[in-house]
Order: sequence, then structure tokens, then C-alpha cells
Amino acid sequence: MFRRAPIVSDDMGGWILDSFGWVMQRTAPLSWRKTTPLVLPTKAYFDASSGDSVETATAIGHNIMALLGLDIPEIRFEPLPVLPDEIAHEYGKTSEVAGEYWHDPQSPLITYNPRLMRCPTSFINVMAHELMHAHLADVVDEAPGGAAAHELATDLHCITHGFGIFQMSDAEDSGWSGYMTQPSRAFALAVFLQLTATPLSEALAYLPPRSAKLLRRAVKECNRDWGADIGSIHPEP
Repeated sequence: MFRRAPIVSDDMGGWILDSFGWVMQRTAPLSWRKTTPLVLPTKAYFDASSGDSVETATAIGHNIMALLGLDIPEIRFEPLPVLPDEIAHEYGKTSEVAGEYWHDPQSPLITYNPRLMRCPTSFINVMAHELMHAHLADVVDEAPGGAAAHELATDLHCITHGFGIFQMSDAEDSGWSGYMTQPSRAFALAVFLQLTATPLSEALAYLPPRSAKLLRRAVKECNRDWGADIGSIHPEP
């Protein structure tokens, strides 16, 4: 009688599953499953040195590109100008731009807020989002939802490409939802885990508490309410 509302609407859940299906069709289901790991915040995935230099930011960007299968030799990464810490709060730090992608077929540019480098999880998430713009630049109209859903799809496809831990963690840590809601991110990450046969425990080990709780709920609802739909796009191992 008092069953709580589902974690995502039928429309949102359907769009997320359609988007996973679209990615798998573009790369071949078994290939996508074998070559798309759940990316973790460890040195196994990110070998850049610590610090906030442009060289470190560029190294992280190239780590992400390798994980996304992107080859853009001429891409540039540039820090945005920011106010000193001692006066930035007077002008509203929360309004600062986190990152932007500037499309150019020959030499695209990603600009970023260098303060984000103090929190590697947030910085990697922002860089993954901006690089996903590059990844989707030529297929914006082809993706489910088309151009109208492009920013939403950019967040989602960070998850379809393995960056769900960073999407959920950054949103919780920064207190900013971004383009997707946390429940819809949790649902998408639950679908990713099922499609790639990744143990839930692997994701839970790196998520903050509220995100972990939400993911557990999403996994239960995926199994209970969406099993047949997920199964219809699930490649056999």
C-alpha cells in the first residue's frame, strides 16, 4: 500500500536502457563488455603524478582518453583563471565554471578550474564529462534523445563507458547534481554492473555512503522490475 516510488520513471529507465543498447550496437556487445571496465580511483587507471600542474592535468586527460578509446593527438588542456582563495568566496565560489569543451576538428580544447585538482575524484569526473563531449561530437543526433538530450547523455555515457563511480561520488561530495539526478545515475550504474557482470561489491568499495545506499536500492529494483528489459540487451558471455 505504501510502496515508495521507483528510483526512476519508466521513461527515464527506458532511455537509459536504449542508450546502453545504442553504445553496445556501435561497438559490438561482446567487445563493449570485455573492453569497458568499471574505472576505479586507483593508480591502476591513473598514473599521473600528484599536483596541480598543467602537465598533471594533461596526463590525467590522456589516461581518460585511453579508457574511452579516444585518439586526439592535438587536444589541449588549459586551466581557467581563478581568483585567489582568500577572496574567491566573496564572489561566490560555487558559481565558478568546472570545465568546458571547445570543439575543433583539428585541435579541440578543454578548459578546467584548477581548484578541482585538489579533489582528484571531482577533477577526473569533470574531465571525463568534457572528453565525452569530444567522444560524442560527431554522433549527437544519432544518440537516443538526440541533440535535445545531449548534456544529459554526456553524463550518462560517462557511466556507460565505466566512469559511474566518479559520476556518483563527485555529485555527492560536491553537493551538485549535474545533469542527471543521483537516482538516475545509480540506476545507470546498476545496469552497467549487470551488463558487464561486475560484482556490486567492487563499486560499493569506492562509493561514499549515500551513493552506496542508493546503488544497492537501484540494483534491487533493476532485478525486480527491469530484469527482462536488461536481459533483452544483455550479451551472452
